Amino acid sequence: MLTMGMFWSCPRKWIATDKRNIKFAETKDVQSKLKTAKDYAIWLPNIFSAIGGDAVEFSRQAHLGYIDPPESRQYWWLNANPKIWDFKNMALGSTEVYTAKNEKGNEPRIFKYFEQVKPGDIVIGYITSTFRQIVAVCEITKGMRETKGKGKGFEFKKTEDLAKPITLKELQDIPELKACEPILSHQGSLFKITPEEYGVLRNLIDDSPVIEIPKPIPPSPPYPLEEALKDLFLSDTQFDRILSLLRRKKNIILQGPPGVGKTFIARRLAYVLMGQKDESRAPMIQFHQSYAYEDFIQGYRPDGKGGFFLKDGTFHTLCGRARSDPDHDYFLVIDEINRGNLSKIFGELMMLMESDKRGSEYALQLTYSESAEDTFFIPANLHMIGTMNTADRSLALVDYALRRRFAFVTLEPEFSSDKFRKQLEKRGADEVLINRIVQRMEALNQAIHDDFHNLGRGYRIGHSFFCPNDGVSANEDWYNEVIECEIDPLLHEYWVDDEPRAKAELEKLLS
Repeated sequence: MLTMGMFWSCPRKWIATDKRNIKFAETKDVQSKLKTAKDYAIWLPNIFSAIGGDAVEFSRQAHLGYIDPPESRQYWWLNANPKIWDFKNMALGSTEVYTAKNEKGNEPRIFKYFEQVKPGDIVIGYITSTFRQIVAVCEITKGMRETKGKGKGFEFKKTEDLAKPITLKELQDIPELKACEPILSHQGSLFKITPEEYGVLRNLIDDSPVIEIPKPIPPSPPYPLEEALKDLFLSDTQFDRILSLLRRKKNIILQGPPGVGKTFIARRLAYVLMGQKDESRAPMIQFHQSYAYEDFIQGYRPDGKGGFFLKDGTFHTLCGRARSDPDHDYFLVIDEINRGNLSKIFGELMMLMESDKRGSEYALQLTYSESAEDTFFIPANLHMIGTMNTADRSLALVDYALRRRFAFVTLEPEFSSDKFRKQLEKRGADEVLINRIVQRMEALNQAIHDDFHNLGRGYRIGHSFFCPNDGVSANEDWYNEVIECEIDPLLHEYWVDDEPRAKAELEKLLS
């Protein structure tokens, strides 16, 4: 610690006597049996002589470039719970493995080998899920060290990914591996294996095809605010307010009558905050009455062979991607969010969804967690955008506990918007037709709004019914078709017990 402080105070004059510097010095034929200040006084000039006097460069090489020679390389087997150390899905970059502390502050037995790990060692990555398999070969990049709040740990990078995983049953049938500790017993996380045992495993691995690393996908083009607003009938102020809510609350629900563009707007909000149009970072799902916790978070699924395996759901998987990419925002768009049993689907994630409960310090065990260390949290860079139809009688009210975790934004029919008029003009509608649509639909919506005993403002009809798709001309035939085939069935559903009223409102639209 003294020499470390000396190095910090004057890095070109002193060299710290930490393990990496000492090991690296030995590669320069400078022995390092350092017990006293006198030993250090002899050792230091020898280092300067060997490296040409650049202490900073020496320390940099020692900490970034030093790898033990191959003859001293060790081989390890690491049992990896896939929800903690995800060999199968991790990138080829560095991944960290940490020990844990028990209540007395001692390291558990399962981490007994961690202190012996050093850079250059080879690690066999073994997944301990329902399908136990070797899935990767890794190399240690940084050896054992203390880390704030996580105990001690080392880092590794994946060098190979197996397309045909090797199962435990295959390994148990190999005579040379009968005495291999991790195959005999899985009561542990890290096991040391002999070079001979690694050689047998290496032969098996070599017979498995290696997965080719896909070429990087070129980045999506920028998605500025102007692009998002181009086909929306919201004002700039309205859109900015929704963006502000989404940044602050991290969870919002766009609610409104049918046809106000809830789903259309949801993706654009995500793209603007991402700064690019990237659907992979903003997937969309739709809730329904059969949608369950097992689909959304995690659950057991048939494996097709008479057994079951634990499968991560859409949200769990997206959280994993977001955690591994903290520099980018991720979004989950949930269409028709109030169609599902929300308390059942979200389960124990109710607390973690809150904007101030994001991060590893709030991690908790899930329903299907396999151990106390198997915890889950929602990262701060993941946002949720739900859409909710206010005119569906079949839907239950949203749970109050869930309401507190979302900001609700009500979208209105925008028939009176100048942007709506311009959109119809682009599609070929003349001024007479545009005025008819605006005046008659606003009158109809007022009638629906005023019928508060049966309907109300949540049942009004949105403008998107009158936004023709590309290639469709906005003319009289198109208008009549929309009224007769889309609006009329809706009116009969609204006034299901009042047929004359539905017919009367339809006649006003067609006259």
